[in-house]
Amino acid sequence: MPSSVNFLDGGGAAPLMQNKAANDMTSNQYMLVSHLYEYFGYLLGCSSLGSDGFSNYEGSTSMASVHKYMNLDSAGESHYGGKGVRMMS
Repeated sequence: MPSSVNFLDGGGAAPLMQNKAANDMTSNQYMLVSHLYEYFGYLLGCSSLGSDGFSNYEGSTSMASVHKYMNLDSAGESHYGGKGVRMMS
């Protein structure tokens, strides 16, 4: 069973408000946010994916596999998914 991970170890909201993934490239925050950029580029079929500065997504594309340890019920899945949709709009 995986342990908890601090995904805000790269400066939290401050670098995000500056359009940066994190304050450093070795933090869990940088890994998460940069992978989110790549995943949504993949998901939305971005034509720039794979170009300089916008790497191809190489992680799992199965949301069930990625989130299986979150132990979400139906209400939690709806809430979590809704936040993602609102973030993109």
